[in-house]
Formats: sequence, C-alpha cells, structure tokens
Amino acid sequence: MSRVAVLTDSTSRIPEKLSHGLPIFTFPLVVTLEGKPYREGVDISLEEFYKKLPSLREFPTTSRPAPEDYIEAFKKAFEVADSLVVITISSGISATYEGAVVAAKEFPGKEIEVIDSQQLAMAHGWQVVTAARAAKAGLSFKEVVEIANLVKERSHVCFMADTLDYLYKGGRISGVAHLVGSMLKIKPVVAMEEGKLKLVGKVRSRTAGIEEMISWMEEALRGNPVAELSLLNVLASDFALELKKSLSSRFGIEEGLIIDDTASVIIGAHCGPGTSGPNFYSAVPGFRNGIVRFD
Repeated sequence: MSRVAVLTDSTSRIPEKLSHGLPIFTFPLVVTLEGKPYREGVDISLEEFYKKLPSLREFPTTSRPAPEDYIEAFKKAFEVADSLVVITISSGISATYEGAVVAAKEFPGKEIEVIDSQQLAMAHGWQVVTAARAAKAGLSFKEVVEIANLVKERSHVCFMADTLDYLYKGGRISGVAHLVGSMLKIKPVVAMEEGKLKLVGKVRSRTAGIEEMISWMEEALRGNPVAELSLLNVLASDFALELKKSLSSRFGIEEGLIIDDTASVIIGAHCGPGTSGPNFYSAVPGFRNGIVRFD
C-alpha cells in the first residue's frame, strides 16, 4: 500500500495537540521585520514574533517560501512517503500555491496533488489535519485527496480585527475603506469567501463583533452542525475567551472542545494585535458526529 504524507505551509499553524503523530510536513513562509527577512518557524519563533510585533516601527511584510524551502520540504516528506498531498493557503491572497505547483514539477514520476485550500489559518489547517488522519489510517492517495476536498468545501473562517491598519498596510483592504474606517473607529469583521478576504461587517465594539461573527457563522453552516472549531488569536486572549464562551453557548459546544490557536506569524502580521475569530468546518455526513476521524 502506498504511504501518503501531507505537506502544508506555515500559515496553517496547526496546534500540537492536533498534529501530534500525524504525517504532516511544513514549509515556511517569510516575514520581513524592519528590513530583515525571517523564515517562519526557522529563523523566528511564534513567541519571538509576538514579542516584537507591538513595538515594531514599520508594518511587517510577507512573502511566499523560497524555491529551495519548497524543495527541501518535498524531499523530507518523500523520505517517509510514496505520495504527497500538498495543501496551501488560498491562492487568492498568496502566491504560495503557485510556488508549490512549480516545486511539484521538480519531482517527475512522483504522485503529488497540490490543493488550493481557498482558506487561511485553521480553516486551511482543518483540511490538512483531516487529510493527515486519513493518510495515517492507511487510506489510499486518491481517498486522502477526496477527504481534503470534502473538508475544503465545508471550511470557513471569519475574524474581527482591532484596527484596519494592518489589513490596509498588507494590501488586503482599499485606502478609502481604511481612511473611512479609521475616522469612524470601526473594527472590521472579515471572512474568507471564494478564496479572498471580504469585509462582511463593521462594528464599534467587541460585543457587536461577536454577534456579527456568530451571525455569519450561522449563515455559513447552512443548518449543519459544527464538526470541529478553533479560535484564531493574535494577542487577544481576553477577546478569544469571551468569544469562546459565546460560541459554546450559541452552538452547544463544550468550551474544552474549542481549540485555542495562536495565529501564525504570517497571519498575525496581516491582522495585527487584538484579532480573534472562529475557524471551523461543518459536519460531514457519514462520519461519527460529522468529525472526519479514523480512530
């Protein structure tokens, strides 16, 4: 039987409690802090980045992995696997997918599927985790790809940022929206839709933001229950805790089952401190409780 591994980029930032024991390999994106580039998880840790973020004089910038980092990650994964399923951050907001497609061509004859998650953070990460669970359980390459795409269709993320500044500097919102929003002290509620970030709400308080995100989440679920849920957190522990309590109450999910997820360096650089929001996929028919597990 062919051994399958899952390769992803560092923006998925899958918590250890989910990734432990799974055949998941990662290649790093690059963040530039005041003129100096760092490979996420290689040259700079999550803790180091978040210690620096509030005091940076310049807004961070990001870029896709260097070609050699793709190649190194592919080689390492192929040391333990015969086939690779590669799942990247959405091509609508990053060139990472394009780079992975190019890298895959350097391995002719190898069985490789490159999937554009159309998502970010753990909405991307859930696709990786469920595919890796399938791979560990011994499912075929084709079946692992099918699982990844099944969860992709059901994955969602939205979040509220404390300020529009980081999204604007990162080129994720227009100058007009930034100017008007800043003047009115608006906090944006943003979601991934059709592979791109979309402003879905404008609020002036944390409480209003939580209600806006819950309403968006209910609409995204389309009457289906939540399978698995995590909370994006960019230096926003109090906000994330308040949001967790609200989500637990509204959707009937035990707080202990909602995964705490500090955002990756790259996501943190674009969203800024004070950001939190739900990352989830809706229940998948045929699996116990709709959760894509194989144990």
